[in-house]
Amino acid sequence: MPPGSTQSTPNFSRSVSGPSSPRRPLRVLLLEPDAGDAALVERALAEFRSDVVVRRLETCDAFESAVVESAADALLVDYQLVRRCGPAAVARLRVLRPAAPLILLLRSLEEDTVIELLRDAPDDIVLKSNIARLVGAIERGILARRPLADLSPRQLEVLVQVAEGLSTREIAELRGLSIKTIESHRGAMMKRLGLHDVAGLVRYAVTMGLVRADGRYPETRAMIAG
Repeated sequence: MPPGSTQSTPNFSRSVSGPSSPRRPLRVLLLEPDAGDAALVERALAEFRSDVVVRRLETCDAFESAVVESAADALLVDYQLVRRCGPAAVARLRVLRPAAPLILLLRSLEEDTVIELLRDAPDDIVLKSNIARLVGAIERGILARRPLADLSPRQLEVLVQVAEGLSTREIAELRGLSIKTIESHRGAMMKRLGLHDVAGLVRYAVTMGLVRADGRYPETRAMIAG
């Protein structure tokens, strides 16, 4: 299959170049409608590791489905396309795969997009004209998000709800659980993240893009609660 072609099967099915190495392949989901830009990304990744496995999707719906089905290590998203998919698109991707860094790919950085980019809180922003930055962005993002991979779905839920300002009692009532159970989840979650107070949890959740700085991510809460 030529570089940049769309792969829409449920599973990752090819590496960018070279034979598979003994280690687990690095799995990358790419939301990119332009075949030429997709090929540019794939060449940059091939220089990073010979066993990078790329699955390219061309629509937000297909991409979200792939995020659910896969165990992707990184999410690369064309900024213009994801913005057309609605203001909650990035928030949904965060919830679906919180441990995977989400990197926005742009053709150019315009002044009027800066505020939107800051609100989305991507792990990084890479201009397609400077695609060499992509490898470092992926490495840094994976390292920063590694602790999230150790959280259970319930611990992730507690993290988001604490960051949104809910008390232990409120979380317990929303989930139909005892206060002691929520305290247990929060304690285990804080230990795994190496955090020691609520302020630290809030900063971490905002930095990771799980909640916005103003505490408003209703779409995120609804998906986690489901």
